[in-house]
Amino acid sequence: MARLSVIIPVYKVEKYLAATLDSILLQDFKDFEVLLVDDGSPDNCGKMCDEYAAKDARIRVFHKKNGGVSSARNLGLDNASGEWVTFVDSDDTLKKNAFEEINKEIEKNDSDVISFSAYYKVDGTTTTIVSDTVIDDVISAKDNINNLLMWVNPTGPIIWNKIYKRSLLKNCRLDTSVKIGEDILFQISVLLENDQIRVRTNQNPIYEYYIRESSAMSSSSNSSMGLLSGKVKEVLEKYSKFELFKSEFYFFGLVNIYTDLLRLKKGLSIHEYKELYGLISGAHKYGAKYPLQYKTIAAAYFRARWFGNFLMRARRMIIK
Repeated sequence: MARLSVIIPVYKVEKYLAATLDSILLQDFKDFEVLLVDDGSPDNCGKMCDEYAAKDARIRVFHKKNGGVSSARNLGLDNASGEWVTFVDSDDTLKKNAFEEINKEIEKNDSDVISFSAYYKVDGTTTTIVSDTVIDDVISAKDNINNLLMWVNPTGPIIWNKIYKRSLLKNCRLDTSVKIGEDILFQISVLLENDQIRVRTNQNPIYEYYIRESSAMSSSSNSSMGLLSGKVKEVLEKYSKFELFKSEFYFFGLVNIYTDLLRLKKGLSIHEYKELYGLISGAHKYGAKYPLQYKTIAAAYFRARWFGNFLMRARRMIIK
């Protein structure tokens, strides 16, 4: 059994895949396996995966019909055999000592999930260090969910800077119906499925995340309106935890609406207006627990010229 399973979903990254794989194969720490999941990529990615696998026995390749990044990651999870699991995007790179740092953290502490910091690279030029607020600390599952829903940084909603004990993920898979925000749903599911989980944060940046025009978060989408918040509520209700995190959930929904509307290009359907208005109403109702945070996001709303019109139209939709 390898110490670490590295799951890489691959789709239309012909220009970047070699750099990603080279950054992994040149790691100082060698006890790992790589699961390359070719998600029906129409370019030469599938062939490149096979060529790399032919050169290194630690690489396994899976070719599948296109189903999205979550389905590809799930296939990787189904076939992973390592003691620990991590995810790498196929257009990103790792620092040369990344796996060595991961292994040191594993051996040093009795943790279940380890969260490292990362570098964000925009257009290959601008570099920003994404640092955790809590330095080298262990956080409970409940506090982690609070942080996720309140957009506090220690856990972070992303999964590519995390290393998980594989035994924790037995009943956890990514939701393939969500295109933006699937990471945070997975995080919450892992935390709720394993109530005694211990998450350790480490400020050492070992991952290099490239923001490109084609990335999901940099493109405008209307498909996520109300969907992510609804999915989060479903997960909380599945584990009978919605009442426990009600205030945090509505704050999360409020922020999610705001960020979604900022990148919105098309109009909303009646159903979407009802979904969003319900979240806004709930946020106002349960906001007393976090008055400063709600005041801050509310101010951002009302500074936006479109918000007054949106709220009035939403109310008219509800009344109808």
